[in-house]
Amino acid sequence: MGNSNNQMDPTLTYIDVSPSENISIRPNYTANNFEGHLRISNVSGRYVAFKVKTTNPSMFIVKPNQSSLEPGASISINIATLNNNPQNIGARDKFMVQAVPLSDQSDVSRLPEIWNAYRGRDNEIQAVKLGIERSDRPTGSTSLPSERATARMEQSDSLLNQPKVQQPPAPAMVASSPLPPPAPVMQPPPPAPVMQPPPSSAPSAEDSHQRRLIEEAQAQFREAEARLLNLSNEKHFAEDQLKKVQEEIKRLNDSNPVSSKENSMRFSMTQLMIVALIFLVLGAIFGGAY
Repeated sequence: MGNSNNQMDPTLTYIDVSPSENISIRPNYTANNFEGHLRISNVSGRYVAFKVKTTNPSMFIVKPNQSSLEPGASISINIATLNNNPQNIGARDKFMVQAVPLSDQSDVSRLPEIWNAYRGRDNEIQAVKLGIERSDRPTGSTSLPSERATARMEQSDSLLNQPKVQQPPAPAMVASSPLPPPAPVMQPPPPAPVMQPPPSSAPSAEDSHQRRLIEEAQAQFREAEARLLNLSNEKHFAEDQLKKVQEEIKRLNDSNPVSSKENSMRFSMTQLMIVALIFLVLGAIFGGAY
């Protein structure tokens, strides 16, 4: 548990923090920032809640910044900068890890209430302060070469120290004969067009029947139209004749005045002629209509 080069902080009995003095942050070219890691372990026999604070929250992001640990559990805390400007990282930037005990596992879901209950009771909170140490070596690099890299270097040195062996002369280059052109690829003939039967030009029996009905209807319409025209002409002719008779009767009455008895008889004859003429015209009209 903890950093092997430093003893556990005597004020910490619930957790072990590694590293215990300075957090080393290195450039991460993939994320274009600086990153560091902090490991917290629960060394007590009970559940523990912890919280990580920083003096410069506008510069650093801590994930997770608070949580809980069961007995014997550990967690890795990631600390990253918001940008890759090392000038903004100073010696005044500090971190503080705080820890408080939990009564049982049920307190894990009540961490905000637990921390609120410890307000004004700083002497009951275990805490340790950490500094920042910047390194220009990228994240994941090491100062010592790996065993595989060392083996490759030794193998390269042994090959360089071996005496050179006289190599036989290379055979003269002989111009090769040109290759024959590739045979043309036979393409399958296109499929023959499918002959479609010509459309039938002979009208069907149904079409002929419909055409005959249309022609009969047109003929009946023309016949009815002609009858209406004849009736209209006959009506105008009857009106003209009636008008002429009335004018003639008026002229006779004006030119030959007679006694009232003769006038009444003449008037009766005139009425009879008019009625007869009207019946004649009406008979001609209705007779023509039928």
